[in-house]
Amino acid sequence: MKSQNIIRRKKPEFIRQGGKRYKRLAKVWRRPRGLDSKARRSFKGHEKLPSIGYGSNREIRGLNRHGFREFLVKTISDLDKIKKSEVAVIQRKIGNKKRVLILKKAKEMNIRVYNVKDVDGYIKKIDENFLKRKTETKKKIEIRKQMKEKAVKEAEDKKTKENKEDDKTKEAITGLKEEPKAKAEEKQQDQPIKDKTKELHRRVSSA
Repeated sequence: MKSQNIIRRKKPEFIRQGGKRYKRLAKVWRRPRGLDSKARRSFKGHEKLPSIGYGSNREIRGLNRHGFREFLVKTISDLDKIKKSEVAVIQRKIGNKKRVLILKKAKEMNIRVYNVKDVDGYIKKIDENFLKRKTETKKKIEIRKQMKEKAVKEAEDKKTKENKEDDKTKEAITGLKEEPKAKAEEKQQDQPIKDKTKELHRRVSSA
């Protein structure tokens, strides 16, 4: 039985009454409760009701098509609980890091993982993705570092430029203050010479 695929009898699709007719109704099974419901009264051409007669054979009940019972694996310790007649099915919401560890342990223990076809290829793919992400994060960190250094350098340049401008304005202000003083000193120096020239002009004119 386990060497060949299990073929089950085809069952009808059990949907709620009016599920095919109305889009707003979900096709999930709900028992019809209406007094005049034709589905409840099992009229021909209406939705089928689930009953015991549609059940699978007791020997193959709960087995997958390859004849194994599926065991849901959530942690690495769950692998120790798996029997020979069971296969592992890794839970969907488990992260890649944990998934790789479970797959490696399952390979060591020779446990078949039903929802992973090629275990080695899958592990390789995840490792490549990890490496890719690592290199990308390194690049991002380097770019951020460079941008930070650039911003610091620009801020320093701006500060030095502002300091230079401040020095220039200070020099200009001090220069403006010193100009009238220098002119006053020049005037004081020129005054005795002017007085002497005036006296000479007087003497010449009186003579």
